[in-house]
Amino acid sequence: MRQHLRIIVADDEPEIREHFQRLLERLGHDVVATVDNGRALVLESCRLNPDLVISDVRMPQLDGDEAVREIWQTHPIPAILVSAYVVPEPSADALRRWSYLCKPVRRGDLEAAILAAVPE
Repeated sequence: MRQHLRIIVADDEPEIREHFQRLLERLGHDVVATVDNGRALVLESCRLNPDLVISDVRMPQLDGDEAVREIWQTHPIPAILVSAYVVPEPSADALRRWSYLCKPVRRGDLEAAILAAVPE
């Protein structure tokens, strides 16, 4: 797996953000920011220009998929969207731009999604 990706994690639940941070650090990546809403995800992504964003779908201020679409207008950053609910059927355009995972996210699923989103 490609090492040392700079990643932003967005989720409105603190324990989920902490879970992703621990898991990603164990996988050798750097979590450069954690945020609790979609608007903050857009702002931090534009400011930090990470290698990858991982975002919950349902968040305050701006849903994760809306935030990623907004980010992509200026910064085509690979993204993984996560949901505890039914994962939406992505459009062909979305399939080219980001991956979806269902909660709870397991290490193997996350590793596979990262490899698909950011190939070596």
